[in-house]
Amino acid sequence: MASIQSEIHFEDDICAGLKDSGWRYDGPLPYVKGYAYDQGYDPRLALFPEDVIAWIQDTQPAEWAKFQKNHTKDPVGVFLRRLADELDKERTTANKNKPTLWGTLHVLRNGFKDVNATFKMAQFAPSSKDNPEAWALYGKNRLRVVRQLHYSLHNNKSIDLVLFLNGLPVATMELKTDTTQSIEHAIRQYKNDRAPIDGKTRLPEPLLSFGKRALVHFAVSTDEVRMTTHLEGANTRFLPFNRGLPDGHGGAGAGNPVDTQNGYATTYLWKEVLEPNNWMAVMGKFLATHVSEVKNAKGKAEIKKTLLFPRYHQWDAVTRLVRATLADKVGKSYLVQHSAGSGKSNTIG
Repeated sequence: MASIQSEIHFEDDICAGLKDSGWRYDGPLPYVKGYAYDQGYDPRLALFPEDVIAWIQDTQPAEWAKFQKNHTKDPVGVFLRRLADELDKERTTANKNKPTLWGTLHVLRNGFKDVNATFKMAQFAPSSKDNPEAWALYGKNRLRVVRQLHYSLHNNKSIDLVLFLNGLPVATMELKTDTTQSIEHAIRQYKNDRAPIDGKTRLPEPLLSFGKRALVHFAVSTDEVRMTTHLEGANTRFLPFNRGLPDGHGGAGAGNPVDTQNGYATTYLWKEVLEPNNWMAVMGKFLATHVSEVKNAKGKAEIKKTLLFPRYHQWDAVTRLVRATLADKVGKSYLVQHSAGSGKSNTIG
C-alpha cells in the first residue's frame, strides 16, 4: 500500500484497483508528472470517442453500416455530434409529475435513432441466464477511468477521476487525503471551482451539466465519501455515501469503519460499488428521476427535475434483499432499518 500522505498515491491506488477489477485505464502507474492521461477525451462533446465508436462497431455492425450509408461524409464525426445532441436534448412528459429520463440516463437505457438506424449505448445484465446473445453484448461494455481530465475549453482545470461507460461520462471524483485535506475541501472545490457554467464566458461545461453527461459527482477522502447529482455552485447539496459505523459503546454512527486490510476506510467505493457488475446494476436499475411542479420565489409555477442516485445504505440494503430472495425464494419477511430522513421510501421503492 502506498503512503496515504500524497493525494497522487491515493489516486494511484484507486486507479490500480479499478484496473484490476476490469476497468480500462490508459497511461503509466504510478503517476507520471506531465503525462497526458486524458488524451482521447473530447472536451467539446464531453465524450470519449474511441470507446463510443468501438462499442457501436463491435456490437451493432449492421446498424453502423446503415448509418455510414446515410452519412457518407465523416460518419464518425456525424455520429458523435448526433450522440451529443441526444444527450443535450430536453425531455418532458405530458403529465408534468410523471418521472422522465433525460441526458445520459435516457440514452444509456433507451439508445437513440437516426433515420433508419437504431443504436443501443449500453447492454445491462439480462434478467435471465437463457439469453446468450444479450450476455455476450453485456460482456462488451467498455468501462473506463480517466485521471486528471481537463474538461473545459475555457480553462486548464482538471478533475481527478472521471468514469465512462461506452464513452459516455457517468461520474466524476475529486480526491483528498485526510492527513492533508478533509473531504470538505473536495466539496468546496466542487461548489466553488467546478461550475456547470464557465464564469468568464458564461458558456456551459458539458461534462458538469445536470444529467446531460456525468450523473453523479463524488467527493472522496481516505475516510469519507459524499455525492451529489446536481452541481449548483454554493447551493450544491452533498449527501453522505458512507457505510456508517457499527454499533459500539457509543452506538452506531456516521462515517466509515477503519479498514485495516486495505488501508483506506473508503476502499468499499471502488472495491464494491464500482465493481463492474455492481456499477452496471446501479446504472441500469438504481438511478431514478423525478419531475415535479414547484413555485419559484415569485410564486410562478415551474418544473423541477431531480436525479436520484442511491446512497450507500440504500444500495446495500436492496442488494442484500435481492440476494436473499434469490437464495431463500419468496415468502419471507425482512426488516430494513434506516435512520430518520435517510430514504426508507426510496429503498422500498
